[in-house]
Amino acid sequence: MTTPDGPYGADMEPVGRWLRRERQRLGLTQVALAARSGVNLSYINRIEMERVKTPTRRVLVRLLQGLGIDPHVRDGLLLHAGYLPVDPLGYLLQTEPEALELVRLLGDPTVPASVKGPLRHVLAALATVAHATKQPSAAPAEAAD
Repeated sequence: MTTPDGPYGADMEPVGRWLRRERQRLGLTQVALAARSGVNLSYINRIEMERVKTPTRRVLVRLLQGLGIDPHVRDGLLLHAGYLPVDPLGYLLQTEPEALELVRLLGDPTVPASVKGPLRHVLAALATVAHATKQPSAAPAEAAD
């Protein structure tokens, strides 16, 4: 499947433009996408025309499912839109090999608790720093579907 340029980066095009391009690439009409996703046709049109900057998470998930987007790509797109992935742990473990190694270490019964405790403290400290330094994002537009 072709993914958008920089699907997880800040350089990704707006959701509506990406949705239209991906829908057309798949040969779907807005009517067909509405039928496949259960999202109102006029709402799809408003998203594609960028009258709705970012649809709600629930609507975006339904649209991505209607397009048949790979779950890993779907979760990256949800993150880009400012939402939690459907499978946050799976997404993290696939995109960050270091996270997988930490999960393995923390779950390994042969690793002593004296090592696991500091690992958890370091992770908590890194999460605190990441939350404190992340860029504030605009609140997503809420609209009925």
